Amino acid sequence: HHSDPSCKRHMMSFQIVDIYEHEGVEFVRLAVHGQSFMMYQIRKMVGLLLSVMRGAIKEENVLDMFSNNRHRIPTAPAFGLLLDRMSFKGYDKKCGDREERENIDSIIAKNKK
Repeated sequence: HHSDPSCKRHMMSFQIVDIYEHEGVEFVRLAVHGQSFMMYQIRKMVGLLLSVMRGAIKEENVLDMFSNNRHRIPTAPAFGLLLDRMSFKGYDKKCGDREERENIDSIIAKNKK
């Protein structure tokens, strides 16, 4: 339920990093930094952004979307959404210096090879 405190998430930033065209298709690169995410949260945020850009939702109504009022926000399709990088600062701070656990950046770097 939306009033449950465990459903609250802390967003540090949500930025448009780049807009470009490839083979006639326009792409937008977004950078999202948050504490944790709920299922479909990023797709809903992108869906809200697209709805405002296309005029389906008025910009002045956006703040109400973050209230406890219920709203139907379209979910952006998964196609084209790509997780580029993760950061686990809390994990690294807590466990990174222990011999039995590797730093998460080391694990990611190994898997990219």
